[in-house]
This record gives sequence, structure tokens and C-alpha cells, in this order.
Amino acid sequence: MGELQQLSLPDLYQYLKTGKSAKYDEQKILGWWQLDPHATFTLARKKHPDMPAKPMAELKQLLMVWIPLLKVMAAPDNTLLLRLDTSPQAQQIINQLRQAAEAAAQAQQAQQGGPGPAGMDARMMERYGLTRRGPGAPGAEGGAPAPTPAADLPGVPKLDVAGQGTWEREGSSSRYKIRLTSERGQTKEGSAVIDGEDLHLTMDGMTMVFMRTY
Repeated sequence: MGELQQLSLPDLYQYLKTGKSAKYDEQKILGWWQLDPHATFTLARKKHPDMPAKPMAELKQLLMVWIPLLKVMAAPDNTLLLRLDTSPQAQQIINQLRQAAEAAAQAQQAQQGGPGPAGMDARMMERYGLTRRGPGAPGAEGGAPAPTPAADLPGVPKLDVAGQGTWEREGSSSRYKIRLTSERGQTKEGSAVIDGEDLHLTMDGMTMVFMRTY
């Protein structure tokens, strides 16, 4: 109720009519932003024209497959949220890797003829669904093994880009200081610059371009 009472109803009414807020328009960072993977890749090429072919291909796959659905939300209370959704391309790759890992584990188990493949410790057997937990097959009712976590699959990058933090404007400019605690518990600092209708977020030595969605 306290936050509701602090609202400027005339300003809110004007925003609902026009999409403009005299109270908040000066803070250009406010709102939701969606990663523009193509603009980010183009910017990286411009900044690093001599980038070797392999790192370039890895960067392109990262942007186009693994993090194209990365979003940024900046709220009026100076909080910041980075949210990463799994893209259809990434989910397809994860499903294929899971199937390959499960098939390899089952083949090795059948070859050994024992309850678990030779050389596999308990953690490895658990990962590939080879540890039984009752009369059914491992991990779930009906004999379905528990799926391997995506981060544990070989070939899936261990991403650490999502998290929560704060933003702070630097003077009267369109530059902002970013502090973030990632989902893995890492504390990070970066910067953000508003360039027209784009947000350039620099963190972990990489600049990503976001476009405003609302």
C-alpha cells in the first residue's frame, strides 16, 4: 500500500495513454530488454576483426543457440534481473545429447552384464540413470530414469549469465553501473549504456546488445 500511495496517478494515466512517463522517462534503462544476437555478433566482429575462426564460431553458436532468449529487466527500485530461457535449438541439442548418453550407458551396462558398467562409480551410475531405487527402473515410477541435468551433459556450455542485482546511474548520463549475483552465486560488476533504442551491457569482458521490448 505504501508503494501504491507513492504513485503519481496523473503520470500513470499519461503513461497509459501515450506510453510516456514524465516521472520515469529520464531513466532510459527501465523496462524489459531482449538480446539481439545478430547485433551482438556484429559488434564483436567490429571490436575484434582479427578473431580466429574457431572462437568466432563458438561465439556465434553461443549467441544463436544457447542464449538468444536472454532478457534484462530494470525496475524503478534499481533492481535488475537477467533471465535466460532455453531456446528450441538448445533444447533439441540437449535432448539429443541425453539420448546419446543414455544409449552409451545402457550399451556399456549390457556389455558388462552386471548391475552397473565396470569402472563407473555411484555418481556416474546415478547420472545416467543406472542406480535402482526400488522395484521399478531408476529414478521414477514406470521404469523411466531421471533425466540427466543439462549442465552435466558433455557439449553443453556451463552458462552463468542469469541472476539478480542492481543498477545505478552515473551522473546525468546514459551510463549505468551494474552489480549482479549470478545463479551460481558469483558476484559480478559491469556497465550498461543506452544507445538510442538499444542497451549495450558489458559483463565478463563481453558486450551484448539488447533491444527494448517494453
